[in-house]
Amino acid sequence: PFIRLFGTNGFLVLHVLVLLASFVCAYAFLVARSQPAAALVFALAFVFVSVAPVYLVWLTPDLFNLGLVTLGYFFWLYKEVASPQTPAGQTRSVWIVGPRTDLVAALWLGLATFSKPTHVLLMFPVLGLFALRRQWRRGFVCGVVFSAVVLGFFGANIAITGEYNFQGGDRKT
Repeated sequence: PFIRLFGTNGFLVLHVLVLLASFVCAYAFLVARSQPAAALVFALAFVFVSVAPVYLVWLTPDLFNLGLVTLGYFFWLYKEVASPQTPAGQTRSVWIVGPRTDLVAALWLGLATFSKPTHVLLMFPVLGLFALRRQWRRGFVCGVVFSAVVLGFFGANIAITGEYNFQGGDRKT
């Protein structure tokens, strides 16, 4: 949709939005346990003092993958650091600190795995935490959502292109 709206500049618009979403997730995660100024400095460093801004103009899926993984880990880990009450006494949205965010995290990590199959390894810490806490049902449901997303996207890709990996194919090297 960004290419349709903005032409080839649509990639740049998408990349800016992905970088902005990554920054917002990093800041929200950090400010849950630290002072706003410190959270801002570390969030800025995480996103802008890394190699990530270089990918704004580079037409590769790396920045998109960074956004998918950042969103996935944010939804998985935010409830671990945030309390239901903010320091000012304002109530946070119940769903962002609830167990349903594990399913949202599984969705984002499933999309990241479709984009780059080695990202399947990023799901191991999520499932490992459930195993350590003996939350077998939550881990199973989260694993099923992750698997459904991955298999669904790879299945759709096979149906459309005949290949399971859209970046695969025969290479004559």
